[in-house]
Amino acid sequence: MLEGCFVKVGQNLTRPEPCPGLVEIIHEFKDYYGIDISYYHAWFGKELAKLDVHGDESKSFNELVWYADAVKETNTGSLCTLDCEAGINRFRRFFVSFGGCIAGFQYCIPLLFIDATFLKSKYKGQLLCASGKNGNQGFYPLAFGVVDSETEENWTWFLQHLASILLPMGRVVTFFSDRNQGLLNAMGFVFPGWPHSYCYYHLKQNLISKYPKSGYGKLLQDRVINLFSRCAYAVTEEEFKVAMDELVIVGSSKVKAFISDLSRDHYANAFFKGMRYGEMETV
Repeated sequence: MLEGCFVKVGQNLTRPEPCPGLVEIIHEFKDYYGIDISYYHAWFGKELAKLDVHGDESKSFNELVWYADAVKETNTGSLCTLDCEAGINRFRRFFVSFGGCIAGFQYCIPLLFIDATFLKSKYKGQLLCASGKNGNQGFYPLAFGVVDSETEENWTWFLQHLASILLPMGRVVTFFSDRNQGLLNAMGFVFPGWPHSYCYYHLKQNLISKYPKSGYGKLLQDRVINLFSRCAYAVTEEEFKVAMDELVIVGSSKVKAFISDLSRDHYANAFFKGMRYGEMETV
């Protein structure tokens, strides 16, 4: 019955579904078998099923040394680095960029989206990634890093490895990010002077959060976002100035505070120093 943690109990086991929550598992056992199971038994069964499907997470860290060697041996040109704490050999960070992806990126537009996401495994951590776009406008994975948190030190470590890939290619790459402070500091240190665009979607969401979401507040919110969009997409300095002047009047002190530490060189088309290739948001 443990497979029921990953598929509907009683359905074809060759058709997996996203892993359900514990309450859903309890209800499924009741619906399909008429059995009442405790929250603990649902959790324990789910853990056993995950162990059977994914293996032991703690033991998987011991396989990283073998994995790094295997990647380098089977995928020529790969960059794979395992960083451990000195003296105790405890896992600290991991970076990988496959040789095939490195070679292929030379034929993609020089554009990289830098982002991070939380890992939901037993040991948590964060996944750092640098991805571009292929000729069909699809995702093009270039590099990945696993770290404990999104700090300036970890971003610097990740970007330095990325620089060892990009610099030999001899072309300047435009970066997109969500303005994480640690990333901003690391980017200025590792890639000084390279074009860096702030994701318009994240900026818009940050600005939206400063206004009420209902009633007349929603009307003001929509007006402010429309004006901010005109600022970001403006192609001339005059067009930007007209939209910005109106935005400051409509948005008042909240907008002034928002744009006070927001360099227009990093989000407005009219002032951006570099090529965006038609992109405004992280993928």
